[in-house]
Amino acid sequence: MISCYTGMVIVFVEGHDLKRLSQSFWLQMLSEVGGLIRDLWHDDLEISYKSDGQPVTNIDLAVHEYFVQLFAKYFPDDKVVSEESCPSSKSNDSDFVWLLDPIDGTRSMMKKKPEFTVSLALLNQGCLIMGMVYNPILDRVFWVTEYEPMFIQGVDFSAPARNKDTPLIFTSHRDYRQLSQQLSSFQCCPMGSIAQRMAIVAAGACDGAVGHP
Repeated sequence: MISCYTGMVIVFVEGHDLKRLSQSFWLQMLSEVGGLIRDLWHDDLEISYKSDGQPVTNIDLAVHEYFVQLFAKYFPDDKVVSEESCPSSKSNDSDFVWLLDPIDGTRSMMKKKPEFTVSLALLNQGCLIMGMVYNPILDRVFWVTEYEPMFIQGVDFSAPARNKDTPLIFTSHRDYRQLSQQLSSFQCCPMGSIAQRMAIVAAGACDGAVGHP
């Protein structure tokens, strides 16, 4: 999902296969992948590390494989770019490109914190036409296209009681202590998954999100 720290930019393009933007289709797919994630999450995770030191688990890989198979079945000519693989060699000239982060917030998932998400976006000729962020543990979906208001389904996030005169900022757990001191005029709240934090900003439920580039 592409967003600035205070909002979301989505551009709609005519002429696409309507299934690509079908809310009912994607809610069904997210329900399926959510069940897969929850089943694996309750067991011991298999953890390895990438060359840059970032962790990857059997859940990251299982979600990646789920979507690779889904795209091959329903959108075989589209290009897929996933955090867990190089861009597919097929359909490099496709106007449609799917951007997938199978699990955003892997470290939170490893700590059994329900603060991780599946993040998916669709580009058409370089323009973002659809984005979704899904928390599989809370079963909460943030969904947006240009011609539809943001759709939110599921359990509300937990946040501290707010002072209406004090801006509420979501930070990573790692940066929370430092930022809460540096941003003393703000109310800071730690939360895993930068995609989830930015989706909450876009929904208007807090004032900003801070994360590393």
